[in-house]
Amino acid sequence: MVTKCYNQLYAGKEIPFSDIEKITLIISEFLDSIYYSREENSYFACVASYGSLKKEIRTFLIEHEFGRRVARKISIHLQRWKKGEDARESVSISKNIFSLSTRPFI
Repeated sequence: MVTKCYNQLYAGKEIPFSDIEKITLIISEFLDSIYYSREENSYFACVASYGSLKKEIRTFLIEHEFGRRVARKISIHLQRWKKGEDARESVSISKNIFSLSTRPFI
């Protein structure tokens, strides 16, 4: 879904702001409220005592924060675009980065 949106934006096709906002909301809500929270609050807490997994947990936490930041950037660029600034490419690039960074997970 995110990749399709990115491809259409990058190709210059029009996508209603409301559709982009819905996609962004789903990304933010799903990742933060369900996916990341489940890992951070349950899984990591259970396996943190295993010393061999500390590096992996740190890597996942960095990936989670990266995903959150990209989702915020999409939102910021979309607001700029809605105000009339030419932020189409920024929204498109941010969506692509998000899509590529979460491909193994979603």
